[in-house]
Amino acid sequence: MFAQELGPVWQLEDIKGNRHQLTFNMDVNNPLVIDGWSSLRVLYKLEHIHQILFRYVGNSTFQITVFSSMSTISTTMKFLQTYIECEQNIFLE
Repeated sequence: MFAQELGPVWQLEDIKGNRHQLTFNMDVNNPLVIDGWSSLRVLYKLEHIHQILFRYVGNSTFQITVFSSMSTISTTMKFLQTYIECEQNIFLE
Protein backbone atom coordinates (compact mmCIF):
# COMPACT_ATOMS: atom_id res chain seq x y z
CA MET A 1 0.00 0.00 0.00
CA PHE A 2 2.80 2.44 0.91
CA ALA A 3 5.64 0.55 -0.77
CA GLN A 4 6.49 3.38 -3.15
CA GLU A 5 6.63 5.89 -0.27
CA LEU A 6 8.87 3.97 2.11
CA GLY A 7 12.54 4.84 2.04
CA PRO A 8 15.31 2.82 3.65
CA VAL A 9 15.44 5.03 6.78
CA TRP A 10 12.32 5.30 8.92
CA GLN A 11 11.72 8.07 11.43
CA LEU A 12 9.87 6.97 14.57
CA GLU A 13 8.29 9.22 17.19
CA ASP A 14 6.35 8.31 20.31
CA ILE A 15 3.76 10.31 22.25
CA LYS A 16 6.49 11.71 24.54
CA GLY A 17 8.44 13.13 21.60
CA ASN A 18 11.21 10.51 21.68
CA ARG A 19 12.62 10.14 18.18
CA HIS A 20 14.45 7.25 16.67
CA GLN A 21 15.66 6.00 13.29
CA LEU A 22 15.44 2.49 11.91
CA THR A 23 16.85 1.19 8.66
CA PHE A 24 14.52 -0.98 6.58
CA ASN A 25 15.77 -3.60 4.09
CA MET A 26 13.42 -2.26 1.36
CA ASP A 27 11.83 -5.69 0.84
CA VAL A 28 8.04 -5.40 1.23
CA ASN A 29 7.64 -9.18 0.92
CA ASN A 30 10.09 -9.93 3.73
CA PRO A 31 10.47 -6.66 5.71
CA LEU A 32 13.33 -6.53 8.20
CA VAL A 33 14.85 -3.84 10.37
CA ILE A 34 18.56 -4.02 9.57
CA ASP A 35 19.84 -1.19 11.78
CA GLY A 36 18.62 0.76 14.78
CA TRP A 37 16.77 -2.01 16.59
CA SER A 38 19.37 -2.37 19.37
CA SER A 39 19.17 1.29 20.39
CA LEU A 40 15.35 1.12 20.25
CA ARG A 41 15.50 -1.87 22.64
CA VAL A 42 17.68 0.13 25.03
CA LEU A 43 15.46 3.25 24.88
CA TYR A 44 12.28 1.31 25.75
CA LYS A 45 13.95 -1.37 27.88
CA LEU A 46 12.64 -4.12 25.60
CA GLU A 47 13.79 -7.33 27.24
CA HIS A 48 10.89 -9.72 26.87
CA ILE A 49 7.61 -9.72 24.96
CA HIS A 50 6.37 -6.29 23.94
CA GLN A 51 3.89 -5.00 21.43
CA ILE A 52 4.79 -2.04 19.26
CA LEU A 53 2.13 -0.30 17.22
CA PHE A 54 3.49 1.47 14.14
CA ARG A 55 1.17 4.10 12.61
CA TYR A 56 2.38 5.32 9.24
CA VAL A 57 1.98 9.09 8.86
CA GLY A 58 3.81 9.52 5.55
CA ASN A 59 7.29 10.31 4.27
CA SER A 60 8.78 7.17 5.91
CA THR A 61 7.65 8.46 9.31
CA PHE A 62 5.78 6.43 11.92
CA GLN A 63 4.16 7.26 15.23
CA ILE A 64 4.83 4.39 17.61
CA THR A 65 3.25 3.15 20.79
CA VAL A 66 5.20 0.64 22.87
CA PHE A 67 3.20 -1.62 25.15
CA SER A 68 5.02 -3.21 28.07
CA SER A 69 5.26 -6.95 28.47
CA MET A 70 2.59 -6.62 31.14
CA SER A 71 0.03 -5.33 28.62
CA THR A 72 -2.97 -7.54 28.22
CA ILE A 73 -5.21 -8.09 25.24
CA SER A 74 -7.97 -6.05 26.92
CA THR A 75 -5.58 -3.13 27.51
CA THR A 76 -4.51 -3.24 23.88
CA MET A 77 -8.12 -3.47 22.68
CA LYS A 78 -9.11 -0.44 24.79
CA PHE A 79 -6.20 1.52 23.34
CA LEU A 80 -7.11 0.57 19.77
CA GLN A 81 -10.80 1.39 20.31
CA THR A 82 -9.90 4.86 21.63
CA TYR A 83 -7.40 5.33 18.80
CA ILE A 84 -9.97 4.39 16.13
CA GLU A 85 -12.57 6.71 17.67
CA CYS A 86 -10.06 9.60 17.60
CA GLU A 87 -9.16 8.88 13.98
CA GLN A 88 -12.86 8.78 13.00
CA ASN A 89 -13.49 12.11 14.75
CA ILE A 90 -10.58 13.72 12.92
CA PHE A 91 -11.83 12.31 9.62
CA LEU A 92 -15.38 13.60 10.20
CA GLU A 93 -14.29 17.17 11.03
